[in-house]
Amino acid sequence: MRPLNLMMTFKLWRALNNPPATHPIFRRTVLLPQLAPRRGLSISGLMIGFVMLMSDFMPTLLILIMPFFLLICGLVYGLECAIRVSQLILTERKNNTFDLLALSPPGALAACWAICTSSLYHKRQFERLRDIVQTSAQLAIAVFLVVAVLVGAMALSIIFSDAQLELPMILPMLNATAVVVLIYVDYVQSTVLGSMVGLVVPTFGSSVIDSFLYAPAVFLLLKFGSYSLWLLIAINLIDTVYQQNGWSGGIGDFGVTIFRVFMMVAIQELIIRGLWRLVLLRTNSQPSEAETALNPN
Repeated sequence: MRPLNLMMTFKLWRALNNPPATHPIFRRTVLLPQLAPRRGLSISGLMIGFVMLMSDFMPTLLILIMPFFLLICGLVYGLECAIRVSQLILTERKNNTFDLLALSPPGALAACWAICTSSLYHKRQFERLRDIVQTSAQLAIAVFLVVAVLVGAMALSIIFSDAQLELPMILPMLNATAVVVLIYVDYVQSTVLGSMVGLVVPTFGSSVIDSFLYAPAVFLLLKFGSYSLWLLIAINLIDTVYQQNGWSGGIGDFGVTIFRVFMMVAIQELIIRGLWRLVLLRTNSQPSEAETALNPN
């Protein structure tokens, strides 16, 4: 098995960041000028507009509320991805164009993937929101690491001077860095999960209204189900084991944080893998066709 296949989340994330720009569906939706401009607001558009407005007029307040923005960004945008992708695929089915697209040489999966990416790249909202989240996460991690290094240097100077003083600031900074990484990975997995739900729902539904009913319901069920399972395993169970074994101290606490981050990533990775297999099954696609769809260039 190639290393790329060890993490389906980032394989699909990389494919989302490298869309099939030469596919006719993608060109029609994203690259070619629209005959009639589409109107309407989207959640991602509102979030991007909010950040841009706050950065121009109230940057200090933006810094304070950015952690809360990042916490809900993945969940909200993943929900929108599920609705938009499923809606566009069902619209193609309603217009009787999807069957024709599925008969093209790349196959049904390539057509679905082109529709999926074109819906996300419309008005370049996927790229803009990704850059906002990525830049915010990188800045937060950089700040935490700089503080941890400074505190570590101070601790070493105190140790070498034979002073008896503890500076328990390094491990909280490392824990905070792990939390920021978890928030960013959750945003990535939520986007991928929403896209997978958007690909699966049209294979069971037949009308555009299904995208507004089933897509958000399935997405929220999977997300909150994964959160609940994570709370059960990574919070309750690990706390019980932690107390029974008498683990204490900074290194033990940091190890628990790393385990919790790993468990959240692993749970959602399993869900994404299951949805991807379902997409292949429902589109009657072979693994070779999947590789072609995800790597068209």
